[in-house]
Amino acid sequence: MGPPLGSVMAARVKALETLAGGRVGAVSSLEDLLELARNQAANVVGFAEHECAIAPSTSAALMSVAFALPSQGDVIVPVGEFPANVVPWLRASARGGPTITRASRAPDGSIGADQIARALTTNTIAVTVSAVDYATGWRAPLSEIRDVIGPHRLLVVDAIQGLGICDLQLHAADVVVAGGQKWLRAGQGAAVFAVRDHVVDRLQSALGGWPSMPELAPDATVVSASLGRGPERLLPSNVDLEAAAGLHAALSALDAVGPAGVHLRQQQVVQSVLETLATFDADVIGAKWGLEQRGPVVSFTLPGIDSERVRRELAEQGVTVSVRHDRVRISAHLSFGDESRALIVEALSRVMSRGEAFP
Repeated sequence: MGPPLGSVMAARVKALETLAGGRVGAVSSLEDLLELARNQAANVVGFAEHECAIAPSTSAALMSVAFALPSQGDVIVPVGEFPANVVPWLRASARGGPTITRASRAPDGSIGADQIARALTTNTIAVTVSAVDYATGWRAPLSEIRDVIGPHRLLVVDAIQGLGICDLQLHAADVVVAGGQKWLRAGQGAAVFAVRDHVVDRLQSALGGWPSMPELAPDATVVSASLGRGPERLLPSNVDLEAAAGLHAALSALDAVGPAGVHLRQQQVVQSVLETLATFDADVIGAKWGLEQRGPVVSFTLPGIDSERVRRELAEQGVTVSVRHDRVRISAHLSFGDESRALIVEALSRVMSRGEAFP
C-alpha cells in the first residue's frame, strides 16, 4: 500500500467532519466530490466520463465483471496473477460462469502477446491481465495483446500497480480497474472502474445492487427496474464517500503535477534503483527489460543471501520492502532520492558483509 498523501488525509478528515456535522447538504456535497473523482478518473484512464465509476475496491469491481460475463466460453487468466485478479474468475466459473484457461509466462516472468496467443481458443471470450505485475514489475504490452485477441474479445485490465505513475496503454482495454491505495496513494475504499460503452451492454448485472437501478421505486422488483447506463449497473453497493473524497484529492494532485512529469520521474527513480542494485551484483528480475517495459516495482535477490534476511536488514535501516516468491520487492516511489539510496546501500552492504552468518 502506498502511504496516503497529505492532501488525501486532509480530505478524508474533512469528509468525516462534514458527515459528523449533520448539516443540510452534507451528503450531497460529498456526492459532488464523488462525481468530480469519477470525471478525473475517466480522464486518467482515457475513457468517457459516463464510462467510468468509482467502486469500493479492485476486488469488488473485478468480481462484478467476472459474474457479469455470459456462461459460455472461457477466460484467459495468466499464471502468477495477484489473487485479486484470479479469485473472481474462479468464483464465477464455479457458479456456472466461463471456464478458466491459464496462460503461461515467459522464463523471465513476463506476459505478452505470444503467451496470450498460445492460450487463445475459439471459445475465448475475455482476457484479464495486470497492467503491471505485482511481483516482477513487468509492464504488459496491452496494445500488442489487443492486436492478438482481436476487437471482439474483452480485455480486462487490473491497473492497480501502475495507474497514475506509468503509461499503461489503457486505450487498448475494454475494462480498467484500479484501487486507489497503491500508486495513487489515496488510501483504501475507492477504486477506478471503467467499462467501454460497447461492452457494458454485453455484461449482465448479476451482482448489481439497488444503486445499479437509479429509477427503482420502493415497491419495484429487480426485473422491472431499469439499469443505469455505465459501470454502476454492475456494482452491488455504493462507494464510501470519505474514501471517494480521498481519491478526488489524489487525482487532483496527479493532475496538478501532470501525468507526463510523473511518468518521467518514475523512470528516473527505477533507473536509480537498478543502478544501486547493480553495484551489489543483485539478480534483478527482467534485467534486460527496458524502462518502458517496467513499472515501479523492482524485484531482486542477492547472491547466496536469503531474501527474508535482506528484508529484515532493510527494515532496520527504515526501508520498507516485501518478499514475494523468495525475492525482495522494492516499490520505487517518486520520493526516492539520495537519502533513500544511501539507506539501501548501507543495508545491503551490511548484509553482504555478513553473508550467510547474518542472523
